[in-house]
Amino acid sequence: MALLPYRLARFEERLDSLGSKRSWSEVEPSDWKVLFNRVGGAALALFGFAWFLLG
Repeated sequence: MALLPYRLARFEERLDSLGSKRSWSEVEPSDWKVLFNRVGGAALALFGFAWFLLG
């Protein structure tokens, strides 16, 4: 998630567009979704690393 946030957000948006009339190739993720994936991925990685060290 933290390494490829744009690609993951684009994949999520393409899944969300399956029921719409818009083509899945035209869908682009918004900036806040890319940022959310980057920050969430970094937080998840830090949590996992801390769990590994303390566990």
